Formats: sequence, C-alpha cells, structure tokens
Amino acid sequence: MLEWFIDPVNRYHIYLDMKDTQGYLKVKKLHDVLCNSKHDFNKNIIENIQEVRSHEINILQLTDLLIGAISYSNRYPQGGKSPAKQNIVNFIKNITATSLNRSTSIGARKFNIFCWEGHK
Repeated sequence: MLEWFIDPVNRYHIYLDMKDTQGYLKVKKLHDVLCNSKHDFNKNIIENIQEVRSHEINILQLTDLLIGAISYSNRYPQGGKSPAKQNIVNFIKNITATSLNRSTSIGARKFNIFCWEGHK
C-alpha cells in the first residue's frame, strides 16, 4: 500500500511500530521490495525504514490519535457515545475540510485517507 504514495522526487524515512522480535527481517524485506518497485537500488528515495516504539515518539502518538479518530468516525458514522472522541473527529473534519468516511483523491498531499475494502 505504501508504494502508491511514494513520489520519486521526494526522500522518505518510514517508521513502523515495533510488533515482534522478527520485525527486523520483515522491515529489511519491506525496504528492499519498496526500493525495487521504484527502481531505487541505491536507496536514495526510501532512505530508511525502521521499527520504533511508538509510545516513545510524539509524532507517532499524534499519528495514532489521527488514525483512531478516523476509525471512530467510520465505526460510528452518526456519532458514537464518546463526546471527547466525537469532538476530535469534528475538529479534524473542520481543519481538513475532508470527510473521514471515504478515500481522498490519490493526489491529496496534506491529509490522505485510503479506505480499503476487501473482496466480498
């Protein structure tokens, strides 16, 4: 899924939340696959992919908050029972002028949502 969002004119450092003890091998494979798909054999576009402990990195905690709000909005499209969560959803909707319940255009740069639906 990351492949679609990688623009070869930019440089990327990708941080993934640490999940298991075998993560290093999976991260290395992901780095190789993404670089190969962009013909980035010298790793100039995707400079780094690494596992981190997200609870130790403020920007990733903010990312978790945004993902949580988008998930909440999709789980309760008419509004859920948590006023605090609904306030965060409404705040994000207002500042982005974006619906959190459908994919943004592929060209959206500042705030991008990709809603995936599996085969039924």
